[in-house]
Amino acid sequence: MSNVLARTRTSPEVFPTSLLSFALPLAAMAGLNLALVVVYLGWAAAVGYGCGFLALVLGAWFVPFSARAARRWVWVCVAGAALLQVVALHLLAPAFEARMDRNEALTYWLDALWKGQFPYAVPTNIGNPISVLPALPLLAAPFVALGNVGYLEVGAFLLLAVLLHRWYNGAPRAQLTAILVLASAPLVFFEVIARSDLIANCALLMLLVVLVERREQALAPLGARASLLLGLLFGCLVATRFALLPVFVTVALYLLRRLRLAELGHFAVSALLACAALIAPFLLWDSTTFLTYAPFGVNSTKLGADIRVSLFWLALTAAATLVGGLKSAGARTLPRAIVGVVTVIVLATWLTFFLDLSYMQLIFVPLLFTLPKDVRSGAPAPAVP
Repeated sequence: MSNVLARTRTSPEVFPTSLLSFALPLAAMAGLNLALVVVYLGWAAAVGYGCGFLALVLGAWFVPFSARAARRWVWVCVAGAALLQVVALHLLAPAFEARMDRNEALTYWLDALWKGQFPYAVPTNIGNPISVLPALPLLAAPFVALGNVGYLEVGAFLLLAVLLHRWYNGAPRAQLTAILVLASAPLVFFEVIARSDLIANCALLMLLVVLVERREQALAPLGARASLLLGLLFGCLVATRFALLPVFVTVALYLLRRLRLAELGHFAVSALLACAALIAPFLLWDSTTFLTYAPFGVNSTKLGADIRVSLFWLALTAAATLVGGLKSAGARTLPRAIVGVVTVIVLATWLTFFLDLSYMQLIFVPLLFTLPKDVRSGAPAPAVP
């Protein structure tokens, strides 16, 4: 009896105290993907996806496996999903040309810049202004040079798989579940074939969060070099998309509480220089177009013309930002705060501007990082007689 109890106490396999801590984020992930499947493929496909999602989650949590087997299956699935995405880029993506223009926003921007034209004066293929900030088109440039801007989304998917593997290190069941949900998500597949840039935005954001979490786990001062690098990444993030500014403020408020004064100084200077280096040249090039047409002009209209509605959503977003940034207990809770803030942003956009289901990507990706790490191995904990 004493030997069994001793093994139980020292075993790293500890099941969660609350099933809701697992069920709620998984249900939210499934719901976001089901909504997309229903709209584009119908209820029959949605039922099939729902059954597959349930089987995947139950298998990941209750089928005994070794940590080595989990790692092997994770990377087989990631490689298979990436290969499928590349094939779909060439076979299915052309069908979205007339309906989606996020890929053209990147390629038209780069083409105009290459020709010496002001990139924000050029509309997309369906006549929309280009709303992204300079960091995203510049990030896409190497992938455009490879022949397809969609490779950016495949690269972002692979980066997210690596980040999830690192985030759930030591918790194979949570690790396997999160990566398999990512690899099988219709939202991600749709993002790739639509050649949208939202997943790249999310991947960069979660890279910052994972880097902050790693420094906290090290229990060591951040140091000047790490502070400068984090600031550089943060500044580049701010120069990607106006709509996500509240999310970036949430992260900044959290870091303001956590960094020492010297580290905060290095971080702030690096972030400001990086952001200014990306935005200032275009603002100085043609400030009228930048501020009245794109990118600032088009983004300023996304909360509608009714000032009372705009103020309501701005106040709600500010409240979510303050709560998330000032109440997060550690970097491991930051993804939950990000989910809360970005959910308010997405709802505001849907209700005041237009309903774009691809925005669910902004909620889905940080949700992947909210599973608890209570289970530490691939085998159930031994029962206590």
